[in-house]
Amino acid sequence: MSRFVNREASDLITLGNGDTVQVRQALSAREDALLRRNLFRWEFADGNVRIADSEWYLQHIEVCKAYVTDWSFADDQGRKLDYQPELIDDLDADTVQEIAAGIDGLQAQRRVERTKKGLPTSTR
Repeated sequence: MSRFVNREASDLITLGNGDTVQVRQALSAREDALLRRNLFRWEFADGNVRIADSEWYLQHIEVCKAYVTDWSFADDQGRKLDYQPELIDDLDADTVQEIAAGIDGLQAQRRVERTKKGLPTSTR
């Protein structure tokens, strides 16, 4: 098993309405570190440090931008929209949340598979 990320390896997530989203199976160490930097906004209150939970929507957007490589989305006239990361900003919140949940589910499955093989896993 290679220790390098295969940038071409991907999974397909089928959304509730039948649309599909192609997502990367894994991020490189650098991509993961940059994503984590963008995901976690720290708050300091009463001497305690915690992740700002008020930014959940922004966190989901960052996850989608890091993992999504293609989709089957169409415009109002039914024409397929080519995937562009900046278009994720224009999706409705429910769609972003559904995609992020699908990505999280796939990553959780991948961690279980790696654990069964005795391989290390990241905490994300």
